Amino acid sequence: NASGDLAGMECKGGDEWSSPPGEDDVGLDSVASLPEVTDVGGTTLSTAADGRWLAEQAWFDVPLSVGTGGGVSALFDRPEWQRDVLPDENPDRRLTPDVAAVADPFTGVRIVFKQTQLVGGGTSQSAPIWAGFAAVMNQYLLANGGQAIGDLNPKLYRIAAGAPLPAFRDVTLGGNAVADAAAGYDLVTGLGTPDVDNLVRNLLTLQESGE
Repeated sequence: NASGDLAGMECKGGDEWSSPPGEDDVGLDSVASLPEVTDVGGTTLSTAADGRWLAEQAWFDVPLSVGTGGGVSALFDRPEWQRDVLPDENPDRRLTPDVAAVADPFTGVRIVFKQTQLVGGGTSQSAPIWAGFAAVMNQYLLANGGQAIGDLNPKLYRIAAGAPLPAFRDVTLGGNAVADAAAGYDLVTGLGTPDVDNLVRNLLTLQESGE
């Protein structure tokens, strides 16, 4: 699910856009914060002319007051598989997002709809990108003697803690209205963006080892 596009200020009311943000505006998307949901934040992506990855930073457009959501849940308990990240940051509460993908509409995805070219953006783009990754990874796993992914979140954090192949690009630049990106897990882009090939190979290794 999408982490939200209000840069961590998901509680800001639509009638108050002209007012400065306050503490009461800080909040999360409640559905995306469910521990059973993979919460996807957003990045600004830089690529070479041939599409090769060059760099990423957290998506935050200050003039437009939009950017990747993220933060600490006031509703949901910290799941066991998230215990080892940010242990000093409200250790009993669910942290979001889990992962990220490109969301900045200025570096977004070209979409062709009814022969019209559009440019996508927002975390409502980054979430279906991850859904597509999951579908492709399921196809690979089933074709190589594995099983469908199932409950993804515990596996993501298990792989991030240590796996044969580096599965995530750690996003350490930028931030949103309430937090900064940093090395390792952060409240802006989560574990980072995926190297899908390495991630799915690690998933297959976990399955083969019975973990």
